[in-house]
Amino acid sequence: MQDHTAVYDAALTSAERHLQKLLRNLTPSQIAREFRAHIDTHLRSELTGARKYGNSVQRFRRAIDSGKESAV
Repeated sequence: MQDHTAVYDAALTSAERHLQKLLRNLTPSQIAREFRAHIDTHLRSELTGARKYGNSVQRFRRAIDSGKESAV
């Protein structure tokens, strides 16, 4: 099994930069809880789409090319 810690740490560092904006209105515990719920809801489907179709720009272009704009 590969150690992916460095990749996870980089992703978390990026997320922290964005989530710090919420510190004015929420506690760190609230942010962590809400972000965890958001990840549980969305991350798997986003990564599945990225693996299958590429990033969101690529997916959008493919959808337009195939005439399925509403699928994006």
